[in-house]
Formats: sequence, C-alpha cells, structure tokens
Amino acid sequence: MYKPLARFGLTVCCFLEIITLNKQGVQLQQVERLARAGKLARLLHNPMRYCYAMMRSKLIYPLTHKGVLRRAPLFFGGEMKVLLPAATDIYLTGGKTHSSEIRLAKYMIANLKPGDVFLDIGAHFGYFTLLAASLVGNTGMVYAIEPARETFRLLKDNAAGQPNTRLFHNAVSDRNGIVSFYEFPVLYSEYNTLEVEKFLKEAWIKKYNPQKTEVQAVTIDDFLKDNDFIPSMIKIDVEGAEKQAISGGAKTWTTQSPALVMEYLDEGDTSSYAAAAALMYRHGYKSYVIGERGDLIEAGNILSFMRGHNITSENIVFKKSNN
Repeated sequence: MYKPLARFGLTVCCFLEIITLNKQGVQLQQVERLARAGKLARLLHNPMRYCYAMMRSKLIYPLTHKGVLRRAPLFFGGEMKVLLPAATDIYLTGGKTHSSEIRLAKYMIANLKPGDVFLDIGAHFGYFTLLAASLVGNTGMVYAIEPARETFRLLKDNAAGQPNTRLFHNAVSDRNGIVSFYEFPVLYSEYNTLEVEKFLKEAWIKKYNPQKTEVQAVTIDDFLKDNDFIPSMIKIDVEGAEKQAISGGAKTWTTQSPALVMEYLDEGDTSSYAAAAALMYRHGYKSYVIGERGDLIEAGNILSFMRGHNITSENIVFKKSNN
C-alpha cells in the first residue's frame, strides 16, 4: 500500500521540479531577448525603469559618485536590492545580460539539483547566490563569500530570509591571514580585487580610485574543512586573483573534484587566468565553454577558442571527465 504512494509522491516531486526548471528557462529567455534587442526594446519593456536608470547613470552618478538602492525583480522569482548604477542590467531585465552570464545561468539551471551544495566565491550583490539557492532547494545549501565590506552588507540584505544560504565576509587566496583588498566606487564595484595592479592602466581609475582595506583571507581547502561540506559546484569570480584562489584548493580538486566555473578574461598567456587554468589541468580537469543551451563544449585551448570566436570575457567550466 505504501510503496505505490511513495512512488506517486516521488513522481509528483519530479514533475513539479521539471515544471519549475521549464518556467525558469522560459523567463530567462525574456532576459536574453532584452539583452540582444538593444536600448529601444529595454525602454519599451519598462519606460519608467529605463529612464530612471539612465538618469542615475548618465546624469546623477557622474556628479555625485553615489549609488542609490533599488529593488529589482528576478527572472527566477523574488527580488534583490541593487545599488544603481551597478547592476543596471538586473534592474532593467531581471538578470545579468552579458552572454557568458546568461549561458552560466542556463548551465546552473540544467545542473544544480535539489540537495546540491553551491559555493559562490566573489558573490557581489548575490545574483548567482540567489539563483543557486532557488535551484538547490531546502535540502541543499549555498555558501557565499564576498570580501568587499559595503558589497557584503548588501549581499546580507539580499540573502536575508534564505534558510539554505550562509554568508562569509572573507577573501579567498592561497593562504590564510589578513590581506589588503581594494574596493572601487559603486559603478566599478564588480572590479573589487586583491590584485589592483591589473587596473592601473585603465583610464577610468584616475577618476574612480579604489579604497584600500584589510580582510581575512581563507583557502578553499580550509574553508571546506572548517564548514564541513563537499560542494557540487564552485563559482569563482575574483578579478585577477584566480591563481591564488585555485592554489588554495589543491586537496579539493584532488579528493572532491567539484565542477568549477571561473570567469576568464583574455589577458594573454601569462595572466592569472591562464595560470589558474594550468593548475586545474594538472589536477586532471578539462576546460569547457558553455553553449547556448547551457551544454558544455570542450575547449582545450581557452585563449584560442575565445579569440577564434571574438570573445574577451567568458565563464569557463572545469570538470573531470568522470564527473
């Protein structure tokens, strides 16, 4: 008597999960359409939001250098606070609109399941943290790490009420200890970094100088050990400190072998991104780009692939062939 009921309950749960995934996929298509359609389509989609965001970005922020908090509905449900003009794309479309970020969302939707554990290193305001929390459900967990003090406060606000999410105000590096960290003004807050040198040649940095702070750094290996969990997937977006972050996870890559998603910029063969990729190869990982459907396309030579497709910024997935 009970076995048929149990099977029925499992079937219903699976059916509801499929409906949820399909709904998220359809809503993400709307974000993608707005991203590709251009300014006029975004204006027509929500004229008041668009005009307000442009006014803040083009007129007010250049004069004040101060952001303004606004709530942004998200394509996967709920909302988050953003500090305009940062995250204007989320405010206008309900999601991040760079092609690599849309495809990363598709990959997460296709691969993160209820009960999984997701580690978000460099969580910023929490967009991918919240997406992961919606996918892993009440039986899963999301751990989010963010080193920038002001950004972390907003991350806390956005994750409030999420019982499956834990937040940590840390940097991630190759050793534990206090490190110098550089926080940019609002407009460039996604560039907050341990490695400020990579931005010193940028024209905008003369006008928007970073503030030097100190923060406790942790290694991936020690962080997982101290918090006693095994991640299903790790996302790293640390603006030039990729090599240090990867170096601090040697035991993790060897013994636990989670999938790793890492932002990768075309800064040449000697960049931190290239060095981080080389470390992952030594641990038996292969590199992939994310296709238009959220599927994986092997890219043995990342830079050759990116340059061949005229890409300067990409999210690269590292996986072991048996995973």
